Amino acid sequence: MKQSHIRNPSTHAAAWKARAFAALRADSSLSVRLRRYSDAMARAREIEAGDNASVLQIRPVGGMWRVCQGDAVLAFAASYRAACQSLATLEAKEARHA
Repeated sequence: MKQSHIRNPSTHAAAWKARAFAALRADSSLSVRLRRYSDAMARAREIEAGDNASVLQIRPVGGMWRVCQGDAVLAFAASYRAACQSLATLEAKEARHA
C-alpha cells in the first residue's frame, strides 16, 4: 500500500503555528523573530482558509439561516431545522458525486 503524502490540513496548520511560537522564543533579534512569526502565522492562516473552503456550514443571518461552503452561499432556510435538511441533501449529493 502506497503512503499518502497529503497532510491533514488542521495538523499542518497547527505545525506552522508551533513554528511561529518557536520563532518568538528563538535567540535572534526582535525584528527577525517578528518576521519569522508573521510568516509562519500567515502560512497557517492560508492552510486553515483552504481547509474551511470545502466544509459545509450552517450560519445564521438575521432571522434566516444559510448553508455555506467557504464564502459561497448554497442555500437559504427560514429555520435551523430546514437548514439542517438542506445541509443533509447537499452532503448526500456531494457523496454521490465523489
